Amino acid sequence: MLETVASTIAGTDADTVGWQHSRDDVVEGVETLFSAIKERDDNEAEILKSLWEIIEKVAVLAGEAFEMPIELGVLAGFAPFAAIGAGYMEAADEIKRKKASISFAEGLVLGVMAETSDNVRDYFWQENPSPNPAFPESEKLAQYYANGGLALGYTQGKEVFSKGLATAFWTDVKAQLSQPLGDPDLDNWGRREWIDYYITAATAFYRGHISE
Repeated sequence: MLETVASTIAGTDADTVGWQHSRDDVVEGVETLFSAIKERDDNEAEILKSLWEIIEKVAVLAGEAFEMPIELGVLAGFAPFAAIGAGYMEAADEIKRKKASISFAEGLVLGVMAETSDNVRDYFWQENPSPNPAFPESEKLAQYYANGGLALGYTQGKEVFSKGLATAFWTDVKAQLSQPLGDPDLDNWGRREWIDYYITAATAFYRGHISE
């Protein structure tokens, strides 16, 4: 079961995060989230709409944490595009692992920073993927797992923020970096600077807490 990041931080005076999982674990968490928000006979496209609704709900919360539709780990995971041909399965699994895990880390740092839903969409939400004739389902698959990871991570990050654990989280993240992360420049940063900051922080969390 993919426990929350907040549950692995000992308290507000902690300086480490105890959360350790593999990329496959994150994929399983994302697919469990898919199961929690989608009836099996619905159109797969509804997943994206439901994922975005979660982000919008979480973004406006203040001190309380958003509860997932069902505790992750209770349901068996539902994997979109299950009919992908056997010849593409290895490539499909690698897309899932790559997209879900880094997007989870990106969503996590966005949530810890209590970023707005508008900026979540602008910075990292995946829309209108380009077709890939060699593997028709690949770009759509990447979109689903990237957005699933983003929603799952953002929700967990907002819980870290709401429980007053952000300082402990950032201490842990900064310890994964060889160069200082620094603090955001609220007065002078534009879109590119914020995206770079979040990518750097997400990569640091990934490096320290998500195994291959």
